Amino acid sequence: MGESIICKTQKESVAAEEAAWELGGYIKPPVPLTAMAVFDAICGHARPNSLIALGSRRPIKSNPGEAPVPHWLTLLEPADRHNQLPGIFEHFVNTSLYYCVQPVDRNKILRGRTVEDYQNRAIEKPNDPYYYPAKNCCILELACIVIDLDVGRPDSAREEQRITAAEAVYLALMRAERGAYPRPSFAAFSGRGAYLAWQLKEPDSLGYPEATTDNVGVWENIGQELLVRTADLASDPLAKRLFNWYKLPDTIDTNTGHRVVYLTIGVDSAANAPRYSLEGLSKSLNLFAAPVYNGHLAPDGRSREAKLQRQREARSKYQAVPGHTKTWGRKEHVAREGKPKRNVKKGKGAEPFIQRCHDLQKLIDNRNGVPEGTRHNTLWLYFQSFSRARYMYLNKSINGKRDAKADRQARDEAYQKIVELNEKWCHPPLNRAELRYACEKRLIRLRSDTAVRYLRVTEKESAQLNLGALVHPAVRAWREKENQKQKERAKGRRLLLRQLINEGKTDRDIVQKLVLNDYEITRQGVNVARSRMRKRGELGTDSQGLF
Repeated sequence: MGESIICKTQKESVAAEEAAWELGGYIKPPVPLTAMAVFDAICGHARPNSLIALGSRRPIKSNPGEAPVPHWLTLLEPADRHNQLPGIFEHFVNTSLYYCVQPVDRNKILRGRTVEDYQNRAIEKPNDPYYYPAKNCCILELACIVIDLDVGRPDSAREEQRITAAEAVYLALMRAERGAYPRPSFAAFSGRGAYLAWQLKEPDSLGYPEATTDNVGVWENIGQELLVRTADLASDPLAKRLFNWYKLPDTIDTNTGHRVVYLTIGVDSAANAPRYSLEGLSKSLNLFAAPVYNGHLAPDGRSREAKLQRQREARSKYQAVPGHTKTWGRKEHVAREGKPKRNVKKGKGAEPFIQRCHDLQKLIDNRNGVPEGTRHNTLWLYFQSFSRARYMYLNKSINGKRDAKADRQARDEAYQKIVELNEKWCHPPLNRAELRYACEKRLIRLRSDTAVRYLRVTEKESAQLNLGALVHPAVRAWREKENQKQKERAKGRRLLLRQLINEGKTDRDIVQKLVLNDYEITRQGVNVARSRMRKRGELGTDSQGLF
C-alpha cells in the first residue's frame, strides 16, 4: 500500500489534530493504523466458525441504472487474514471497499459454498459476485459499536455537518475526556466523515459477546444513547443497523479521493486499545434498563368490536337490496358462455406442498444425504408433496371431481423424482419394492408436527435452515412471539408518527425522531401518513386511531 498511508489533506488534518492534542493535555497523539493492524484487533478474538463480510460500491444487480451503493462482495477467513487480505487489496486497488465490523455466522451465510468460491467469484466477476444474506440475523458476535459522524460537508444547510472530520473527532474525544462517555477504542477519517468505534469484550474473557437477543438489545440501547450524546456532531442515526457497512482502512474513498485512516487514541498500538463489556458501557452511560418512551399515548380507538360492527352494517346493506345474491367468504361461480373454464389460477393451492419439497431438499443437503431410519419417511413425504403440487398444475377439472389423467401423470413424475433421490442421497438406497410401497400408500394430510417427528428434525436444524413447512414446535412458538413483538413495535411507531404529525413537526424532524426511537421510516412514508390523516380530517386532533 506504500509507505505513506495518509493523503496530503489528511496529513494536514492530523498535524492540526496533534497540535490540538498537546493543548488539550493528551500524553500521546493519535497513531495511524494499517489495515492489518485493524483486522488483527477485530479478528484476533473472533470465534473459529465466524467470517468477515466484505463489500464494494457498485450498482445493484436488480437496478443497474441506479447510483453505486455498498453491497456484498466476498468473505474473509479471520484466521487466514494475513494470507487473504493482501490479495484482496492488490486486486481492488484504488476502489472503495467496505466491511462489517461484526463477525458473521459461517453456517448462515455460506449457503452451500466455500469461502474460496466466494473469493474466486469476486475476482472473476466483481460486479456479479455470489449472493450471501447481509442480514442482522447472520451476525454471530458483537465486536464493536460504531458511530458514523456525517461531517465534512461545507455546503450543507445543517451547521453541524459543515465542520471537518478532524474537528469532529477532536470535539468528540474532548467530551470523552470530560466524562460524557467512555473514550473510543478507535477513531477514523472515512474520506469525508469520521467514525468512532468502541471495541467490545466479554466481562471475564477477551472474546466477543455472542449476538443473542438480550445482548443485541443492550447493544442497541448503548448505540442509541451514544447517538443522542453526539447528535450535535451530525451522528448518523441511519447507520445504527447491526449489519452495516464501514469503509476498510487503507482504501481509497472514490467520492473524495482520500485514503481511509484509522487511529488509536492515547495508546501506541491497536492491541492496547481499550475494550469494554456491554455491562460496563451501560453503567458508564447510566443505562440500567432499556429506555422507555415517556410520552405515553392513549390506547387505540379502533377496537376489534368496532371493526366487527362495521362488517355487520355492510352485510345488512347488501341484504336490504332486492335480488342481491352476494355470498360472504367465498367467490360466487359465474356461468360463462361457450367452453367452461376454471375459476381459479392455475396451480393455486400448490404453495404449501412446494414449500415442503424445498424444506426436504434443504434437510437432505444439510445432512449430506438421507440417513438410515428416515429414508422411507423422507421419500414417502417427498412423493406425496411433489405429486400433490404437480396435480394442482395439471388438473383441468372444473366440477370438483378428481382428474384421473392429471393424477396419474403427477404420480408418475413424482415416482421418477424419488427414484433419483433414492439413488443419489440414500445411504444405502432402498430397493424398488420399498419405493413402490411408499408410492402406493394412501395420500393423507400430514400435520407439520407429525412430519417433523417422522423426519427427526431438530430445533437447531429448523432454525438454521429457516424451514417454512417443517417447522419444529419450539421454533414456531419463538416465531409467533417475535411476530407479536413486531406487531406491537409497528403499532408504537404508528402512534408516535401520528403524534408528531399533529404537533406540526417537519418531515426531517419526524424521520430523525423516529430513527432515534429505533423506528425506520422515509419522508415518503410521512407524507403518505399525513395525506391519510388530512382526508379523514384528523390533522390537529387528539385522535389516536391507527391508519
